[in-house]
Amino acid sequence: MLDCVTPSAIKELKRVIKYLLDTKELGLKVEPVRMENNDIVQIEVFCDSDFAGDKETKICVSWYTLYLCNVPVAWKSKVQRGVTLSSSEAEFVSLSEA
Repeated sequence: MLDCVTPSAIKELKRVIKYLLDTKELGLKVEPVRMENNDIVQIEVFCDSDFAGDKETKICVSWYTLYLCNVPVAWKSKVQRGVTLSSSEAEFVSLSEA
């Protein structure tokens, strides 16, 4: 497997490692919002789709984001398996994926 390593691949690997070392102190601070009643966990899911976003194949893309106490914990975007015949049907497929 190491026989196929090219000089350009080594150069790119070094570039990625340098980036990671130079930016290790940076981050995204994510904190949940305190709920009025600490016993209740708030779960929200937002989903959407584009109906026939690709004009040639008429394939739709669905995506969703799941929030737990206002913190995004899961997200996904993927091409729908079948061709939908309406925007409503595309939305229902997106909802079922979420």
